[in-house]
Formats: sequence, C-alpha cells, structure tokens
Amino acid sequence: MLNISSYFLLLDILGVVICCNPEKYAGRTQNKYREITIVDDQNTQFLLTLWGDFSKIEGPELQAKIKKEEYSVILGWNIEISSYQGIATLKYSRKRHI
Repeated sequence: MLNISSYFLLLDILGVVICCNPEKYAGRTQNKYREITIVDDQNTQFLLTLWGDFSKIEGPELQAKIKKEEYSVILGWNIEISSYQGIATLKYSRKRHI
C-alpha cells in the first residue's frame, strides 16, 4: 500500500473499463461528473473521474458498451497522482480511447 501522506508521482495507465457509474452533480455547482473504474494487467483497479463533456459524451458510450459486454481500453500517460487529505488523487492531461 502506498504511503499517501505526501507524495507526487507521474505514471502511465493502460486498462479496461469495467464500471461506469451514472452522472452526478458536484456539490452545489452545475458541474457534472461520472466515475469510472478501470483495471490494468496486474488486476489493480483505478477510479477515474470524468468531468464536463467527457462525462456527458464519453460516459454514455462507455455505459452502453459495458451493457453489451464490450469493454473499452483507456490509455493515459503522465497521469499525476498526489495526495489530498490523505486520499490519492489522479489528474491527467491526455487520454486515448481505443
């Protein structure tokens, strides 16, 4: 288990989307988000959050594929992992949907 008290990492992720949750509102704002779970070849699960247009456009596409048992592959690179109040957070600058 990672010690997440204070660290900063950059990593690359290649994984399969295994869960796509319904869209939600972030607090009192009108910002929508959707959480997806991906799993890599080591069976490590990652919880990623899609915001805005990613949630609105890619989210339903991912949900539809999962319902048909077609699992999308997500490739992310230079994903920033840091800690916020003891919880690991992810931030990415690029992604590819295959």
